[in-house]
Amino acid sequence: MVCAHSVAMACRLLLCTLCSSLLHWPRLHASPAWWGFTNAADSNRLEAFIRRAVRHGYCARTTPTLSSLCDKADKTLFDSIITNSTHPLHILLPPKVQKHYFTRPRGHCYELPRKTSALDENNFFYRMLYRDILSFNSAD
Repeated sequence: MVCAHSVAMACRLLLCTLCSSLLHWPRLHASPAWWGFTNAADSNRLEAFIRRAVRHGYCARTTPTLSSLCDKADKTLFDSIITNSTHPLHILLPPKVQKHYFTRPRGHCYELPRKTSALDENNFFYRMLYRDILSFNSAD
């Protein structure tokens, strides 16, 4: 005889798994392309939707925030582009910096592109190339 509590827990686990996959996969699939173009209101609205799903029991309480998932997807894609010279996006990287002196290590060895328009800072490559510098400056 199967305990009703066990069935309820299995159903809850299945519901959480299903909800997490439905909530996160469509958003994360192309997040490196669109995440930089969201404003604070957009990202707050998306985060609120996930918080409501957690509050109503559709997702586990340990569900990560959308911003952390998008940041992880960005980093994973950028690392893949840097390490794989046959990646289709590898040709879009700027040239490597030729250093003749020793400085603190950076997250990459590429030249930093100049900002030519307001849209540049939302671009995936711009965000990834400047990520370590911007997080270093905001820590001050």
